[in-house]
Amino acid sequence: MVKLTIYKIQVGKLIYIGSTWDLGNCIINHSKRYTNKINPSKLYQEIQDADLEFDDLIIKPLKQIRLKKLCDETRYKTQQSFIDKYNSVNNGLNDRNVYISENNKKSCNCNYSKKYYCKKKKDISIKAKAKYQEKKIFKIWENYDNLLHFPNM
Repeated sequence: MVKLTIYKIQVGKLIYIGSTWDLGNCIINHSKRYTNKINPSKLYQEIQDADLEFDDLIIKPLKQIRLKKLCDETRYKTQQSFIDKYNSVNNGLNDRNVYISENNKKSCNCNYSKKYYCKKKKDISIKAKAKYQEKKIFKIWENYDNLLHFPNM
């Protein structure tokens, strides 16, 4: 038997919903991510903006379920039901949904791609320009190299 825990972390009026098979280990991992500042997610950014220490936060279990075996689909479906209940992607601290039904996958992937492209448009154009310049330089050298090979007279 394994125990699935759905929990919430509240920062002011904003809520983050998470899930774990081991709550103690999960809290330790959240603490490490916060102190190392390696994860610029909405949750950690909000904690820092509120000028809170991680120890000041209350991590409250919302639901515990005993399962016969580890099942990530059950985990993510259950977590998603709480994310939906608290609307924590749009009005909370979750960066994204964790479970998307087959019916919604196409539209979500399309929307995600559009959002990603809009966010990364500048980076993508810089990389594309760099590749273009690289190809241009290569062609110049290729042409220069061809000029150096004179036919025998």
